Amino acid sequence: GWGPDEVHNLAVMDIRMGKETRTVTFELLAGDAPKTVANFIANADSKLYNGLAVHRAIDGYLIQTGDPLTADNDARDKWGTGGQDRLAPEFKRSHKLGAVAMARRSDKVNPERLSNDSQFYFVLGNMTALDGKYTVFGQVVSGLEELEAISYVPTDSNECPLDRIEIKSLRVVDHKGPLVVTRSTGGGERKATKPY
Repeated sequence: GWGPDEVHNLAVMDIRMGKETRTVTFELLAGDAPKTVANFIANADSKLYNGLAVHRAIDGYLIQTGDPLTADNDARDKWGTGGQDRLAPEFKRSHKLGAVAMARRSDKVNPERLSNDSQFYFVLGNMTALDGKYTVFGQVVSGLEELEAISYVPTDSNECPLDRIEIKSLRVVDHKGPLVVTRSTGGGERKATKPY
């Protein structure tokens, strides 16, 4: 586990799904992706992500969010096109289970592989083929099963959830010492393991 004096930069994301709120926590890995993490923290601090929807969900593979256009339910046909590809790539980490990475447009229109400045996704399946192509900047430390549940919701032909799944809040905190995660399902406390 984490040592008593270690400080970890954590993003805490509360997601509203139907009448429930699910919490996902992921560590921000500034050592490997400093510019990406700085941009993400600035977005979180400005509350950019609060009220945005999950706009892609692929069964047991990925969920994607962070598109500013998803604040507007009526702009659904444009969801997934928001934000700008402008962040320099930082390809240090692998797309392992629970990795968090920035989305971007395809090589054809974005040969420099610049990351989108707001959209990000969670790795839930085998995505190692994307290593060295997308910037991984975080790793889930708790709530992976919540993300997996979201990935299986009914979607339309664009892989967009039919029912709105929304980020209620996303905040970044400095966490010192070991991480103890209390499960919302009342199953007692479960220690999160070190995310490596």
